[in-house]
Amino acid sequence: MPERGSLALGSRYELTEPVGHGGMGEVWRAWDRQGNRFVAAKLLHRQYSANLAVVGRFVQERSILTALKHPLIVSVLDLVAEGDNLAIIMEFVNGGTLGSYLAHMGTLPAGAAVSVTCGVLEAVAYAHGQGIVHRDIKPDNVLLADAIPQESSVRLTDFGIARITQEEGARATELVGTPVYMAPELFDSGVFSQAADVYAVGILMYDLLAGRTPFEGGTSPMAVGMRHVYSAPPKLDVGDDLWRALEMMLSKDPRNRLTAAGTLAMLRQLAPETLARPALPVQPQPVDWEGVPQRADVRPNLRSPAVEGDVGQTLIPGGAPPRTPVPHTGQVNQAVVSPGTTPAPDTDGHTMLVVHTGTTGDPVLEPVVAKAVVKARPKRLFWALGAGAVVVVAAIVIGIVVFRGVSVKPIVYSPGHVVGTELASGLRMDFEADNGKDKGTVALGVTVNANKASGLAGEVMVVLPDDNGTCPTVVSATADKPVDKVLMSKDAVDAPCGYKTSVDIKPGGSQRIEFVLSGVSTADLSGWVGGIQSGTDAVLRTVTGSDFGLQRLSGLRVVAEPVRMHGDTPAIPYQVFPVWTGSSGNTTGDPLFTWNTLDYQATDLLRSLTGGEGFGQVTVTACSATLVSGHRVLAQQPTSSCRMEVRVGAITPAETNLSISIAPS
Repeated sequence: MPERGSLALGSRYELTEPVGHGGMGEVWRAWDRQGNRFVAAKLLHRQYSANLAVVGRFVQERSILTALKHPLIVSVLDLVAEGDNLAIIMEFVNGGTLGSYLAHMGTLPAGAAVSVTCGVLEAVAYAHGQGIVHRDIKPDNVLLADAIPQESSVRLTDFGIARITQEEGARATELVGTPVYMAPELFDSGVFSQAADVYAVGILMYDLLAGRTPFEGGTSPMAVGMRHVYSAPPKLDVGDDLWRALEMMLSKDPRNRLTAAGTLAMLRQLAPETLARPALPVQPQPVDWEGVPQRADVRPNLRSPAVEGDVGQTLIPGGAPPRTPVPHTGQVNQAVVSPGTTPAPDTDGHTMLVVHTGTTGDPVLEPVVAKAVVKARPKRLFWALGAGAVVVVAAIVIGIVVFRGVSVKPIVYSPGHVVGTELASGLRMDFEADNGKDKGTVALGVTVNANKASGLAGEVMVVLPDDNGTCPTVVSATADKPVDKVLMSKDAVDAPCGYKTSVDIKPGGSQRIEFVLSGVSTADLSGWVGGIQSGTDAVLRTVTGSDFGLQRLSGLRVVAEPVRMHGDTPAIPYQVFPVWTGSSGNTTGDPLFTWNTLDYQATDLLRSLTGGEGFGQVTVTACSATLVSGHRVLAQQPTSSCRMEVRVGAITPAETNLSISIAPS
């Protein structure tokens, strides 16, 4: 029941106490008279009720949340518009924010931090599947449904600055977010995409493990942004596999980050000993940050703070920006901060940043990327904030390395990352390549996913591109299963640069294979990795039989025999065949399984496609003229228009027509 002195909101709700506030509105606990429960009411400040742009964003948040139906996303219940009052009514989450919990506890043990991150990623992956990019993921926008921070207690909220966009991203006319959680591409190009959300989740997980974000500290939000672009996150003692996952999430190049779903699968495969690590002490703020080599296309191009604010919890509106100057010959792009628009921190100590992006002429100075082993730090960037302050980014030229007085321009391997195609079996293979730790080597990672499958088990093959007939040398290879060379004499497959291993993946899981290679002469690792995908596909088309069926399957085909009834209910014999890539749907080779009165044994291929469960992942349905008992189909009455459907795991189901007639007397 509501406390005494509560305020009415419409005819249904009573505001009982404020539980949060920010620049554009505040959140109240409210009593729902009709539902007889407490709810959360997010009220827009009355001074913005006449601002159509702000009201439009407020209503957009409600519309977005209404469309997102997921147990780990805060659900919207109602929208109240009464006089100057505009409020979104949402479910009330008792446990407070993840940010408040972190402020009290400092850090989380590895297992708890990963569990919470998995919950956030699951919510983000669902939102991305609906075409929604959140754009402001941080602990204060993650609510906890109970006192224990874990995956099931996560409730992602505050979609006030979310945008509907395509996966490849879009260029923003204004950049909105919390600087310590914003991806580097937001600062250097103004492009936002689903990858920026994955980066923000990576910063969030770093925060949970370290008790601080990697690039915060001391100076202006602009300087924090430059650290996102130019600096490496200080390494944490969290185990090699967890740190590798963090590094991928925090990659400077969005193309090198996995999707939210792929990242979620990667975190769920971390070693038990990693997850058992105790909480770290709160990490000290670095005195300095280690620089990272830059892509040649990175040109920071920050713009003025926006005039309009946002309805999120902590956004601070800026003043009117001056005209943005165009660089002249010999200059680099400039960043301009409007007079009198110094951002102020909000209640949680963070500052929201809003910057307009635009286009200017390209600078004459072109940065050259340095080799990864060379520690090249950008020059310090000083940002003056205040009345009439104009901030000029100093020219940064990286990549001409001087060693003992001799100028050296090293070969640079550009990182490569290819997200594979979801195959008919539910299998997907992702590839990443970068410089190896040892000079002249390349590190190749292959992640085999079963994102949509009920489980997969069997052999998979990877074919590496050759260099004029010479295969790369495998210095080492690590995987859950042994990695073997593909041999014509043993495998009947002509793949001189082919390697195979066995996978045994649980539903939604993945398996990692890591190679260290020498003899890769190309500097274009992105194109080289693409060659792995195309080369593997080309070899798979030459394979016969059921070998490497997880990669070669393109569908199923059902063949049922006609039956005649003799006053009984005969079983309908049928077979399910695999359809291989390139076979044009023709039924070739041995059946996946046969079902009749004599032969209904699961084949090795069926067990492979179902994670070893065989008929446990097979579902058969048919028309009312039949009786389906498990996987057995019995004819009950004559028909010539009866369809039968067979489902096997995650594979697209196959149909066939049944012919049932009465035998002549």
